[in-house]
Amino acid sequence: MDWVSDGSRVLPVLQLDAKATRARLIAEHLGHPAEPRVVCFTSGNAGEQLRQLELQPVCVGPAEMLSTCHWWTPAEVRAAWPGHFDATSGHLPMHLMVQLGQELRHQLGELPPAAAVLTGSGETILALSWACPGTELVAVVNADEHTLHHAQMPLASAVAAACEVWDMATSWVTFVGYPLDTAAGLK
Repeated sequence: MDWVSDGSRVLPVLQLDAKATRARLIAEHLGHPAEPRVVCFTSGNAGEQLRQLELQPVCVGPAEMLSTCHWWTPAEVRAAWPGHFDATSGHLPMHLMVQLGQELRHQLGELPPAAAVLTGSGETILALSWACPGTELVAVVNADEHTLHHAQMPLASAVAAACEVWDMATSWVTFVGYPLDTAAGLK
């Protein structure tokens, strides 16, 4: 288990398989059409999970054939790819976010009173916060290329309103290692 600290407290980092779960929910929502029309702005994970389910998304991102220099809004994606389902993280319809939160909550089992979630678009932590109202969730941003924080992200203000945000780009937020017997006392 990974742990993260802001200098005043140490929290466990929840281990999630959110991208695989969300890809499956998208596939079920679309009903596995013969020629799915899906577009996904991705750092890599979301697009790869959609490909594994043979949805053949049009992917835009740093490791893709198409790339961009800014975060596109849902309206911009819809205008550029009319008739496509927008599978970009942070653009999921509300009902799919609710389902995502419920499924992730079930996968996680018992939760500690407070935990950290590596956060990119904010979709996963918001979905979890709705499904786990008794757990304080802290968003950890800028931990790697999949959790880069952009002010233009559609859910950035919602995440900031719902959760404390720890930015790994600041010197006081760090991953820490504890032996399991020591970590158990830090809950």
